[in-house]
Amino acid sequence: MGPLILVAASAVALTSPSGAITFRLTVDASHRAVYSIELNKRPVIDESPLGIVVDGNNLGLRRRVIVSESESEANKMSQSAAERYKKFLANDPRIKLSPVPDAPRQGGGGFSVSDDEFISGTPLQVANKIIEQCKRTGARHFLAVLHWGAQLTEVRSAHELFGQQVIPILKKAKL
Repeated sequence: MGPLILVAASAVALTSPSGAITFRLTVDASHRAVYSIELNKRPVIDESPLGIVVDGNNLGLRRRVIVSESESEANKMSQSAAERYKKFLANDPRIKLSPVPDAPRQGGGGFSVSDDEFISGTPLQVANKIIEQCKRTGARHFLAVLHWGAQLTEVRSAHELFGQQVIPILKKAKL
């Protein structure tokens, strides 16, 4: 899991032109991005957490958050947001994959929209998921994109719920 929307379906290995240095990027059992480096097929840096630390804090996670008074309504809204997002990716000219994996009516490929990209539920469920993901990854900051691409009334309602019910829980969390 990581702050990017697209995640590799398998480990990535980059090798220097001479073949002496290999950089590996993967995800550990806790779903954290980790890397390792080998020199002449011998470990130089064992599997280590990957991240950017500023003033002793890991930079944060960014997730698309869907919050509603009921879990079933949040799940419906989340499915709709995921479909909008996949359609957006399929039509984004900056993405060079063809076809774009996970796009509507297309399949295959080595990338997908991660399930962790979307957090949905009631205010309490959303807060708990955010806290859990931050603890799991070591992130100290969180950026919520609320109800991406939805109608203004839905977005406004989400901001009110997030501000009034989710943020107070997050402020009390021990991260």
